[in-house]
Amino acid sequence: MGKLLFQSIEFSRGTSWSVGARYLLSFTAGNLQFWDVRSNRSVWESRSRGDRLAMQSDGNLAIYDAAGQCVWASHTAGHPNAFFAAQDDGTLAIYTADQKRIVWEARAVRA
Repeated sequence: MGKLLFQSIEFSRGTSWSVGARYLLSFTAGNLQFWDVRSNRSVWESRSRGDRLAMQSDGNLAIYDAAGQCVWASHTAGHPNAFFAAQDDGTLAIYTADQKRIVWEARAVRA
């Protein structure tokens, strides 16, 4: 299984990443979306409007607006150096630093 891993990093809107041949992770218009490229539809989204996506060193994945207010979060703080993973099996997950335990997960919703 292929994984795209992020740890302690920030991105601005308009950023996207290919995840294997089937999925695309996209942070556009302040909304984090996981796209199934075969069916050309979103299979998971944060439903937010922010300016900055951050995988924080405390383990929380968060989206912030232009004023610095959090508009969406995974609520996984307390897991230092955790990893956010977008996986080619249609799963988004936050793993502990040793990558042995999942502390947050979202799976692609298929039609």
